[in-house]
Amino acid sequence: MTEKYVFAITNFTKLTKLSLDVIQESTFVRTGRVPQSLYSGISQLANLTSLRVWFGGSSHDDLPHLVGKLPNLKYLDIPRITTSLPPFLQYNRMIPGVYFDDMYELRSNALYLFKSNASIKFVRINSSIFECCDGANVVSRDGISRWFDERVRYISELGV
Repeated sequence: MTEKYVFAITNFTKLTKLSLDVIQESTFVRTGRVPQSLYSGISQLANLTSLRVWFGGSSHDDLPHLVGKLPNLKYLDIPRITTSLPPFLQYNRMIPGVYFDDMYELRSNALYLFKSNASIKFVRINSSIFECCDGANVVSRDGISRWFDERVRYISELGV
């Protein structure tokens, strides 16, 4: 079934924005595997400038390899990443008495994604937006969620 979706998506060679929520279920249990055909299909979309992707309960470990193949990608949105983050950082909630210097873990994840593709300028992980300034400097950007959404999400003239 996935191959049909991948084939349909890859036929849109001029596609500039793509938003995917990938969940594969088997008898009401999430399997946690993303088919390789999906990765190879998305990597063929050379005109993508923005990508919003969530791989269900599975790992996002292959994401840097995938975005590295998209030469025009500028905006990357990962709405609900949960792997490798402590539970209180998964949804940007802090526990009283526990402090992190500038949410170090989120910044290091963003930097890893920036290094995988030099064309990426902004990454949003959960609700935290980061900008890559000079290839090694990651800056947290507050108050630009609406601006970022306009670049990542498709918003019709009707507002739908």
